[in-house]
Amino acid sequence: MADRTSGMVMVQGTGEPAVRDRDGELAWHAASAEDVLAQLGSRPHGLTVDEAGRRLQHYGPNRLTRQEGPSPRVVLVRQLASPLIYALLLSAGVAFALGDVPDGAVVLGVVVLNALIGFVQEYRAGCAIQALARLVSEPARVRRDGQWTQAAAEHLVPGDVVAVEAGVRVAADLRVLRASGLRVDESALTGESVPVDKDPGAVETGAELGERRSMLHGGSIVTAGAAEAVVVGTGDRTELGRISGLLGEVENTQTPLTRGIARLGAAVTKVIGVVAVVLLAVACCGATRSPTPHWPRSRWPSRRSRRACPRS
Repeated sequence: MADRTSGMVMVQGTGEPAVRDRDGELAWHAASAEDVLAQLGSRPHGLTVDEAGRRLQHYGPNRLTRQEGPSPRVVLVRQLASPLIYALLLSAGVAFALGDVPDGAVVLGVVVLNALIGFVQEYRAGCAIQALARLVSEPARVRRDGQWTQAAAEHLVPGDVVAVEAGVRVAADLRVLRASGLRVDESALTGESVPVDKDPGAVETGAELGERRSMLHGGSIVTAGAAEAVVVGTGDRTELGRISGLLGEVENTQTPLTRGIARLGAAVTKVIGVVAVVLLAVACCGATRSPTPHWPRSRWPSRRSRRACPRS
């Protein structure tokens, strides 16, 4: 009989204590391969097709939840939501209204360029988060009913025994059972650019993610060797799923630099507003002032007309 604990299949009555880390999570990397199989209710020759189907219904497909980011329209509007941008747009509008097309075009071009740069940067960041879901979508070689077969990554369940080799992207979190010259690129998770060696031996309970030599994590790539491993985590219960969830929960907070820039922009906008009001007042006073009186030239005869007049 199996129950659900920490998102994994646990078999009651095995007599094997579950090894847990400091956070209370099951430390598969610290347990022996035999204990891991016993705790998952699996065997070296894998699960049966019927048991895999039942576990798939219980845990759902091995798929990361897509993190929906803001739409491109929202991202673009964010780039224009600044007092300084408002002032620049107003300046461009005034320049165009006064017929100063070159100056207005320059100011408008600066605003458009700034908005495009910010849009591209923020939109790429959102696409990078969504791309995490595609790192575990490749098919896997899994043993069912004692026979090796090809299965979609979404159909993997905890307890499945899978085979990996060079060039394969790991489709779930795995505990290594047997390995031969296995090396894995885990840069997507740890940032380590150099592939690391993997082997079935258990490591310390408190080992960091990059030091868990007995584990293969979803999204990593096998660069050399081959191995057989058992699935211990699928979908959002993998390390990659945890990272994706954390990225999706990040709030749009302002750093001290961005807050300082915002204050500077507000101050500059106020100064521009005051200067504009003063210049407008000066222009209005000059327009309402009476012009200097003068006699029309038509009332005074010109020198040529005086010569033409006969003398009395």
